[in-house]
Amino acid sequence: MQLFVGEIIQGTCFAMFSPQYKYSPVYAVGFESLCKLFLDTLPSDQDREELRSSMCIGLGIDPAVMKKDGEELLANAKGMAEAELLESPDLKAIATAGNFKYTYSLGAGIICLMEAVGTEPTDEAITRWSDSLNLKGKLLLRDYTYYKSSV
Repeated sequence: MQLFVGEIIQGTCFAMFSPQYKYSPVYAVGFESLCKLFLDTLPSDQDREELRSSMCIGLGIDPAVMKKDGEELLANAKGMAEAELLESPDLKAIATAGNFKYTYSLGAGIICLMEAVGTEPTDEAITRWSDSLNLKGKLLLRDYTYYKSSV
């Protein structure tokens, strides 16, 4: 638990200081899914929500906005095909930003969205999505490997 919270706070804070950082609902999808997974060991829903909210506040992001953005994008993605999602405004904003700042939560959001449209996150698919989003594919591949070993 402590490692998860530290990783998210530290990694995101460092990213936020970069001129290339910009908040994205894709980040929210990843943040919310990671919190559901890694905060599951807390004794109550209230404890999980308090820690999730505290992490958001610590990052300067409204917890309600983070939750809403993540849920809405994930729900919308479930009705789309892969190509359609990659052309959606939220993903296009990443692709056209030019050196969009990658974070672990953003990567988790991409993986969740891949799965939402029925794309298995294989090395080939991750590389294809990374190329479509103009992200460094090795980062997402590395983080997905780390995520699988952590689960």
